[in-house]
Amino acid sequence: MADAHAHDHTAHGEGHGHGHGHAHGDGASQAAEPEDPVITAIGHIQKLQNQREETHFLFQRGFGEFLSDKDFERYKLLAHEVTEGFKQVSEDMLFQKSRLEELKRTDLAEMVQDLQAAEHDRLKAVSKVQMLEQEIRGNDVPCNPGDDVIVDLAEQKRDAERLVKQAAQIAADIMADFNYELD
Repeated sequence: MADAHAHDHTAHGEGHGHGHGHAHGDGASQAAEPEDPVITAIGHIQKLQNQREETHFLFQRGFGEFLSDKDFERYKLLAHEVTEGFKQVSEDMLFQKSRLEELKRTDLAEMVQDLQAAEHDRLKAVSKVQMLEQEIRGNDVPCNPGDDVIVDLAEQKRDAERLVKQAAQIAADIMADFNYELD
């Protein structure tokens, strides 16, 4: 998984030839890049958001595995890799935000900021859901499903799950707005 989140210099606009449409190699591995730097930035934002979505998926799957096998060391390693992946995507998103500001597209830069805020809220809520799920499952004291402690934890978990969905929807709406910019 660490390889999936290795630093991608293309997210910062590095590594692209400065030639004028001259393909190198077989041509199949290099697609023609749009000349418009705003379109290029949006493309990078889409790629970064896709990486973030994949990281969310891997984190959720890894947490499910942890609940089954209780391998805390593996889960701790996963959490570290996920944190590094999210951190790198966030840094690259902020670079794209500054690029859009340089291009005088503050409207799009604000969308990146809103996306970052939604994703921050989403990750915070996902962490809370995971913590609450561990508390609910980790309660070794025999309880009835109607016990106040279990009911309270379950209600908190449902609230956190709603926040995850809400933040994910905000992020999806922002990405739809970016897609609209490409049309």
